[in-house]
Amino acid sequence: MRSCQNFPSRYLGIPLSIFRLKKCDEQALIDAVASRLPLWKGNLLNIACRMALVRSTLSAIPVHMSIALCLSASAIESIDKLRCSFIWSGTTSVSGGRCKVAWTICCRPRDLGGLGVTDLRRTGLALRLASG
Repeated sequence: MRSCQNFPSRYLGIPLSIFRLKKCDEQALIDAVASRLPLWKGNLLNIACRMALVRSTLSAIPVHMSIALCLSASAIESIDKLRCSFIWSGTTSVSGGRCKVAWTICCRPRDLGGLGVTDLRRTGLALRLASG
């Protein structure tokens, strides 16, 4: 028996819609990334461990969504703020003085002198082009 649902409906955790997603739909993604931050032990980890956590977990959630969706610039900026602040300070917010490297340099591949953090805008574009 099939049931009809209103859009945006969820498939594999991704909200699908024929229209552009609303900010409240993207806020669920930002909250999912923020809930994965282990803030209670962020200060106990060194920068290399926090970097590994950002590369493996905090970047995987938005990349999964970017396969099917075009995330707005504000959603990507919010997620990048969370990832940047966790890398440099182990908290949810950071001032500019604690950041040791600019975020654009962090998103470069290691071969080009970056830290190898996934650039969500470029990765999402490449994933949607490859699947289309």
